[in-house]
Amino acid sequence: MTWTISSLANQKNKHHSNDKASNDLVKIIKEQNERIDILNEALDYKKKEVQALYAEVKRLKNVDESHQKLVGKLYLEINQLKKDAEEMLQYP
Repeated sequence: MTWTISSLANQKNKHHSNDKASNDLVKIIKEQNERIDILNEALDYKKKEVQALYAEVKRLKNVDESHQKLVGKLYLEINQLKKDAEEMLQYP
């Protein structure tokens, strides 16, 4: 009868150890899931930030292109004004 009680006590201790290990595992999994959620939020924020930066780059490229066109027109106008000035000087 002593052997049976001892055996039952050992089984109860093993069961308690398994419960503790299981609870510890559940706690670790919850912590990891929380970390994953935080990282996902950070990743979402970075994606939005990258999208905003791409939009700004596109806007700046458009501004640059329009400035280059304007500079080209201004050079043509300057050259035409120089020609006009030379012609005016030829006929005083």
